Amino acid sequence: MKKQAIIWSAALALGLGSVPTLGVDPISAKTSADFTDLQDLDAATKAKFDALIEAGIFNGISDTQFGVRDEMNRAQFAKVAALIMGLKVDVDLKTSSFKDVKADDPASGYALPFIEALKAAGITDGVGSGTFNPAGTVTKEQLATFLVRVLGKEADVSSTPKVSDNTVSDWAKGYVALALELKLLNSGSSGFAGQSNATRDLLVTGSFETARTLELAKPLSVTGADFAEGNTLKLELSTGIDEKSIDLSKIKINGVALDPKKDSFTLSEDKKTLIIKLHDGFTIDTSKTPDIKVEGLKTVYGNDVKNDESKPIPVTVTTPPAGSTSSAPTTPAPPVTPPVEPAPVLTVNAMEEAIGETTAAFTVKGSVTGTVYYAVLPANAAQPTPAAIEAGTGAVRYGFAPISGGIDSSLDISELTSDTSYVLYAFERSSSGKESSVQSVTFKTDAEEPTTPPEEVTLTVTVSEVGTTSAFFPVRASVTGTVYYAVLPAGAAQPTPAAIEEGTGAVRYGFEPLSGGIDSSLDISGLTPDTSYVLYAFERSTSGKESSVQSVTFETDAEEPTTPPDEVTLTVTVSEVGTTSAFFPVTASVTGTVYYAVLPAGAAQPKPAAIEEGTGAVRYGFAPLSGGIESSLDISGLTPDTSYVLYAFERSATGKESSVQSVSFETDAEEPTTVDFLATNEISSEGFTFSVSSSADVTKLYYLVLEGEPVAINPEDVVFPDSMLPGFVLEDEKPVTTSPSYISASGLTSETKYTLYVMGETASGGLTSVAQHTFTTLIEENPVERPSKPEAAISGTYREGTTINGRFDSTGADEIYYILLDRLMDLTSEDIIKGVEGAAGRGTMEALGDGSFSLTEDQLDESKTYYLYTVASNDGGVSLGDRFAFYRMDEILGPFSVYPISNMLSPNFDEGEYSLFYLIQPYDISGGIPTADYVINKGLYATIREGAETVTMPEGNYIVYCVAVSGDFRTNVSQVIFYSGAPNSVNPGPEIPAPELP
Repeated sequence: MKKQAIIWSAALALGLGSVPTLGVDPISAKTSADFTDLQDLDAATKAKFDALIEAGIFNGISDTQFGVRDEMNRAQFAKVAALIMGLKVDVDLKTSSFKDVKADDPASGYALPFIEALKAAGITDGVGSGTFNPAGTVTKEQLATFLVRVLGKEADVSSTPKVSDNTVSDWAKGYVALALELKLLNSGSSGFAGQSNATRDLLVTGSFETARTLELAKPLSVTGADFAEGNTLKLELSTGIDEKSIDLSKIKINGVALDPKKDSFTLSEDKKTLIIKLHDGFTIDTSKTPDIKVEGLKTVYGNDVKNDESKPIPVTVTTPPAGSTSSAPTTPAPPVTPPVEPAPVLTVNAMEEAIGETTAAFTVKGSVTGTVYYAVLPANAAQPTPAAIEAGTGAVRYGFAPISGGIDSSLDISELTSDTSYVLYAFERSSSGKESSVQSVTFKTDAEEPTTPPEEVTLTVTVSEVGTTSAFFPVRASVTGTVYYAVLPAGAAQPTPAAIEEGTGAVRYGFEPLSGGIDSSLDISGLTPDTSYVLYAFERSTSGKESSVQSVTFETDAEEPTTPPDEVTLTVTVSEVGTTSAFFPVTASVTGTVYYAVLPAGAAQPKPAAIEEGTGAVRYGFAPLSGGIESSLDISGLTPDTSYVLYAFERSATGKESSVQSVSFETDAEEPTTVDFLATNEISSEGFTFSVSSSADVTKLYYLVLEGEPVAINPEDVVFPDSMLPGFVLEDEKPVTTSPSYISASGLTSETKYTLYVMGETASGGLTSVAQHTFTTLIEENPVERPSKPEAAISGTYREGTTINGRFDSTGADEIYYILLDRLMDLTSEDIIKGVEGAAGRGTMEALGDGSFSLTEDQLDESKTYYLYTVASNDGGVSLGDRFAFYRMDEILGPFSVYPISNMLSPNFDEGEYSLFYLIQPYDISGGIPTADYVINKGLYATIREGAETVTMPEGNYIVYCVAVSGDFRTNVSQVIFYSGAPNSVNPGPEIPAPELP
């Protein structure tokens, strides 16, 4: 049996923004032709606008402008919702139950009756604290959610595959997917843009498709016909029809079609009565009931008007057409009596498995198509009348929903009180106005499960960027909830949480949802330049617990004086050219935007429009310029050893354009990268130190030591060495920060010949050829028994604000020396022990016993990245320990996420080129998340370009922790779980100190 879910939720209680917009006065108009900004629409779209304008659902913002691209606000939203749902609206109502909705408000007063109709129907309770926020904006994803809920399709959201669109919030992805599937809205080429504000054209087209679908739930037919005085035939319809669909030749009386040349028609104002003026001489046989067939009619929403072929249209003959006769004069024809429609029958049953603590669901079925009205009352209340049910008198919840005859539907009721007995009363009213008897179902909600006390609610707010009229504030809360904020002039008294929520005395206020432990932001605009303010904010968790009020003082920038623009001139030169990139200094006489395009040499010079659109270009774009200040164009992605021409022009803020400037250049040819040995710095009886140089930018060295004479070796054996190689002694790798770089090793055998194999890795991931060097260790003089050289390895480090803490485990170390620098250097053991100039900290670590050591350095600069170098020491000598990087804390890149594709790791990060560090750990859901610095220092890495690369993962069950690094900046940690071949992406969580991982 088909089941149709009907869910009426508080669609307008969504968390809408509080940025004010201009209101809209209803301006009377009849068609899209009255508005100049609708003239470019295609015919199909104009028809949708015409239908809603003529139905009185939409108006313009002036006599000539519809405001098609204007952002819609909640007042407009309320009017449309009430009208397309067919709610009862008291147009004479002047007082609202919301304190911010006033009948005399020029911006939104017109919407008061519609807002109250929504509240009376249980569809909205406003945004909290007795307010509705009529000027608040509505996002596209909120519009999609509303349209799905109006159609009663919310139950289908959970079974609809969510959109994979990063422009849509996670909570809305199912609603958006279903709205697109139902063709209520469309997605653009670059995504749905769910968090952008919806415009009036989207509300029109979305409302049209929703109303069209809703209309199909009720009968669309000719309900009766009457031959009346004045030689007329009146056809009554169940819904309004489109006048353009009327074709008299498709209306037949006793099998004979009407003649459009002789007969004419008019349509009533409500479009539900078609009055046909029959031509002189038209007659019927009054002894028989006339048979009338009607075809081709369509509703204002484009649906077909059809009658059941087996059920003739009821016909009465009040006044026969002049000249009509009877073929049976001896027996008068009995009066034509339309069939009597029986009263509808409604059945209601509780869905026991669907009754929860605050919700309940009921299956309903009507014998005919119509509307079910319901009310939930306390168990001891008297049974209400149908009128009381419809009005919700004494009800804790009430409402209505369309149902189709003979088809199971459902009523989903929410916001009930747990562990409480109720009675649901319901009746059905058919489309002709007949009512069923009142049905009732007694039920009791479940008792609440015991809950644990909520976590402490804390909120942190800082100021990041301030402009002349705007400011940006990063925020983070300890638990999930809603942050309420208000901006007050400096010097005003600190407001209470209630005053912040209501915006008392504020120049700007609002609220935003927050997820616990995840960075978010407040973007505030509409401020006055060169003015001091204080932002006050607090968070209310989902359990109702509130944080303390936080405050941030800030001052907006002063406006720069403007002068009339001079003549627009642009100068462009070429400064540096590489194999795939070029750098161009540019200077403009006035402030504006430079548009540029790189074309192959020999191509014709393009016009400004072609430059702006990138016609025929290998690279093109634009950049803002400040008048008189040198800027630059950095262009990459070019082909080596190729001739090009850069064309550029500037457009000033007033729209004035410079002439097109051009610069010819040729990219360098690629040179192979090599590494080579410069000198032997030291060879001892047990080790060596060699200096190595490269012909290009090498970022890492791989090296391998084999005992004996040189042998032919593959590059793979150096990068991925096998300890089973003949003569294998040791292998290692090290990052390159200076040139030349140094390679050292110890633990070799005296008087033995070895060969060292070295190769480099470039920033692009390429490998050099293998360089080799053969040497013999020296004779050990006066050998004595001495301890083995110690070893030291990091077991746990973390950075918190201006403090760095580290923990090391050692084998055989008496002391561990360390030095902390704010730059990368190639240091020897002696450098670390004695110190170098400019160190942020140095010394020996504190011995903790059992071979463990610790260090703490504080009063560091959050805006710097620090590098920790270590040396372990005992009587047997010294050995270099781990090097560890602590990335700067003042700015975290984001957002950053990773996704699995089969056994591939796919990062998603808005950077052209960056390093991806990833740490693979055994699957353990109870383990903590390592810090970003731990992942960077202990993990593997790959270079990612343009976000199009993936990394192959091994088979098995494990967690991969990932961090993206660009320059001195890094992201937070994201993680992906690979488990039994079913990878799952996990959102980034808060960073915690790294566990003691192996």
